[in-house]
Amino acid sequence: MYTAFIASEYNPFHNGHKYLIDKTKAAGFDSVVAVMSGNFVQRGEPAVADKFFRAEAAVLGGADLVIELPLKYAVSTASYFAKGFVDTVNATGMSGAISFGASAETDELLKIKEIIFSEKCLDYTEKKIADGLSNPVAKFQFLKENYPDTDCRLLNDANNILALEYINAIDKSESALKLFSVKRIGASHDSDVTTGEYSSAGYIRRKISEASSFDAVRMFMPNDVFDLYKEGYNDGSLPVDMKAFDVASFSRLISFDAEYFRNINNVTGGIEYRIEDAIKKSNDLSVLYDNIKSRHYTHSRIRQIILSAVLGIKKSDLDRGVSYIRVLAFNDKGREILHQMKKSANIPVISNLSKVNETNSESIIADAKLDYNAGKLYNLLLPSQRFLNPEYDNHPVYVKNSST
Repeated sequence: MYTAFIASEYNPFHNGHKYLIDKTKAAGFDSVVAVMSGNFVQRGEPAVADKFFRAEAAVLGGADLVIELPLKYAVSTASYFAKGFVDTVNATGMSGAISFGASAETDELLKIKEIIFSEKCLDYTEKKIADGLSNPVAKFQFLKENYPDTDCRLLNDANNILALEYINAIDKSESALKLFSVKRIGASHDSDVTTGEYSSAGYIRRKISEASSFDAVRMFMPNDVFDLYKEGYNDGSLPVDMKAFDVASFSRLISFDAEYFRNINNVTGGIEYRIEDAIKKSNDLSVLYDNIKSRHYTHSRIRQIILSAVLGIKKSDLDRGVSYIRVLAFNDKGREILHQMKKSANIPVISNLSKVNETNSESIIADAKLDYNAGKLYNLLLPSQRFLNPEYDNHPVYVKNSST
């Protein structure tokens, strides 16, 4: 079985995501496995709906199997996000390719990848970051100064940046994974501009949070997916309460000191003292982000740091790598893939955390604790709390007779 793997958040799933899956299958792949972020995403926020709900939507939209991108990678930088994705795919022991959307052709990306991950560029970028530039801007400037014939604008697209990180992660892992890219169409990342039946996930999230605007997103989502979300909205399964997230986060943050933050993922350069001081001067997350922001740290990275602190994700957690593969949803073909994966994977493939303690693996138990705590916190943010212990009580969603 020739399988394509797609890194995703599906926050929420929309027509652009379906387009990528459809194009991937049309290219000859037998199946699509989505490696999806769980309850918290790279923006440094909780997802609009829980991971099992979003995984079910993904299968309704054409994916055959959804497995979870480990939490510690899902809420980190683009490079760690890509590493977590590639390492998870490699851990399945299955051959295939990664499929991704980008505005650039694969050949262009391969050319630029060799440049921006070179020692010369990395040295240049490090110096420019010290001068106050962000990482993407520094790389853009390096290309412009040293390779004027290269289209630097490709680095302005978040999807291209992630694609470059995927390619680099594959090279570093010496994986045999192939590349399959699909030309992106529709709205740009997080834009409020809609194009025909396409919009950004951010636009849909904002509309879902407004009860009177929910039906306004119907045209941007596959019918089955929209119906699922509308039903979920009506029964209190979504959307997540961002005000509750604000309060829950601060209730934890006020008990942390600089020493705690020093060990949190992505914290460097003494920013732990700035964070400790900013917490004393802030009363909500948006103010906190502004008070921490400096020329060295973008809002995006600050949100990732604060969320990692709230969830207890330390630098040492990422050093452990991927310890297990978590199954979230599947269809009939996905069941076949799972059967194969359980034979080929070099780490456990699990359905929930109930058997984790029996493994006697410190890495698995430590990662399961992160997942458990994140699940408990997320459950508190939902309009209707359906599970006492969601990481134990929830089981993978089987979607019968979905796309094959």
